[in-house]
Amino acid sequence: MISGTAKQFISILFGVALFLGSIVIIATLDNPIVSDIVQARVDNANAYREFETQKQLISEAKATLQDYEDLGKTIEGFGFVLPTNIEYGELVNNVLGLAGANGLRAGNMTFSQGDISAPPQPDLPTKGFGTMTVNLALEGPYGGFKSFIEKLETNSRLFDIKEVQVSQQGETLHYQLTIVAYYQS
Repeated sequence: MISGTAKQFISILFGVALFLGSIVIIATLDNPIVSDIVQARVDNANAYREFETQKQLISEAKATLQDYEDLGKTIEGFGFVLPTNIEYGELVNNVLGLAGANGLRAGNMTFSQGDISAPPQPDLPTKGFGTMTVNLALEGPYGGFKSFIEKLETNSRLFDIKEVQVSQQGETLHYQLTIVAYYQS
């Protein structure tokens, strides 16, 4: 038979063996979970970096889109200054509207188309421009004529006043103007 101390020693040895066995079992079973957790953290970090990269790309795309939208507004605004074609109706409405708003009565109005220039830089996608000469007869007070000229100069459309002739018949002033309007060709 085994003595009491030997039983205690075997019991302690059996307890230590169970303890070490449980550690080995836990480490063996737990190892895939730990590696899964480590892999999940690596994947999470990669996904976060990808998310930040995509967020930056979206931000840059929005900025580029805004630039193109602003460019469209600039081109549209430029179209008011230099329309893409002659647009007689708009030209007549513009000039006669300004004259009427300043108390002038319009008389005879004639048009003659000028030469069309080549684009300033052929290697760029730019257009040349054409000119339309407008001969216009007006009558009315000098103050209205002066205001008409100022408004024509500050108009959104590009005009040049080439010639002005003034005559008087009785109390009425008569004006003969030669105006050049520009357009894109």
